[in-house]
Amino acid sequence: MKRFILFIAGIAAALPVLVQCSKYDDSWIHDKFEQLDSKLTELENSINSLNSYKTILDKLNQGKLISEVTDNGNGTFTIKFSDDTSVTITAGKGRDGQDGKDGANGQNGAAGKDGKDGADGLTPEFKIENDTWYVRYGDGEWTALGSAVSSESSFFTNVSFDGDYLTFTLIDGTTISINLSTGEVFTENLAGKYFVYGGRKYNLVQLADGKWWMAEALAYVPEGRTVSSDPAQPAGIWYPYTISGSVCTPDITEDRGLLYDAATAFGLSGSDEITYADQTDWQTGNYRDFEGVRGICPPGWYVPTKDDYLKLVGVCTADQPKDIAAVNDPTALYYDDSFTGGGSSVVKFNAAGWNFSFLGYVNRATVAATGAYLATAVSATNCDVSEWHGLPSMNMIWTSSPYRPNTAGNNVQYFSLMSTFTTAYKVGRLSLGYGNYLAGMEVRCVRAE
Repeated sequence: MKRFILFIAGIAAALPVLVQCSKYDDSWIHDKFEQLDSKLTELENSINSLNSYKTILDKLNQGKLISEVTDNGNGTFTIKFSDDTSVTITAGKGRDGQDGKDGANGQNGAAGKDGKDGADGLTPEFKIENDTWYVRYGDGEWTALGSAVSSESSFFTNVSFDGDYLTFTLIDGTTISINLSTGEVFTENLAGKYFVYGGRKYNLVQLADGKWWMAEALAYVPEGRTVSSDPAQPAGIWYPYTISGSVCTPDITEDRGLLYDAATAFGLSGSDEITYADQTDWQTGNYRDFEGVRGICPPGWYVPTKDDYLKLVGVCTADQPKDIAAVNDPTALYYDDSFTGGGSSVVKFNAAGWNFSFLGYVNRATVAATGAYLATAVSATNCDVSEWHGLPSMNMIWTSSPYRPNTAGNNVQYFSLMSTFTTAYKVGRLSLGYGNYLAGMEVRCVRAE
């Protein structure tokens, strides 16, 4: 940049001499100089925009919190920090010249604990190459944002504030949401089919229902929580596992995702925050209040409901004692009519980009029971896909839709997506069953519309 400025200054110093000595039309020299000066101004404005964003990240990394956000009414926002300093940012226009849309708000649900700080390594980085601005997150690929010599002076097409999150929309459609309480940064890029949450990048897929889903299992650890390698401990978060014979060994890598009990998935601090009675008094308690909750999903995303999955697989057990009959809908998007009883399959989901995780299941049937990994494995007897042999055959994925308490009143169940491998379902049947709220299951978040 300094060399570029000196180069411009050198041209400016030489102009009077050129003008005095030349007998020819020298207006082209002035035009070129004005073009270079304009490009330099635009570049400096873009850098100022980046510096404003960097100031925000630096303040948050220093432990400062955002105390106030003011919409100045002229396309600028003033952000005030807890140390009484402030920065003003400008919301520009997108490539098509239209104002960007506000980031989608997540569905309301039970209040959960604040998330942990995001990993510093996934802070956005910017560069200029071949007259184009690029951004990347951590060690990810560089993504083009737009021309470095465009007329826009801001990287942001919109800035929105909903009381909990300050959200920037970049000119490539990427949204960056900052939690004003914790400073945690959430980045969403639908064009790139990923988001970054809790310091980890997750792949996304848009399924035939038109909704965006996680294309891998969630591995988010809320602040103050610890992942357990012992399913007998009521930790609420457990590592997945591998199976050898009948022995289950925790897979302590977090690369595959994690298993959560219902309370953790719903954003609560403990299972005692879910209340219920017994089956005859099924209307008592708050266990029915979490349907569509954001839970531990990122802002703008939520824990899927029974209906979300039903549109995909078409099969669900009866909902008793509410007198709701079982469902078998052959018009479901991934329905497999070769199965007795219908449903979908792991093969169909994977073909759609789901990437089934095979995390397994922590079984805990009642409050008094001890949790344990379920040791049933996929084998050549019950599965035609050889690369799945040895992986857990019973896999369950949370919905936020309630089923019912048991008759003893010491367990309540929620609907869940369930895999079944038998000689009749050798490509892995997927249907909606139900699981115990103290059990450990996978979470796949879905984006709010």
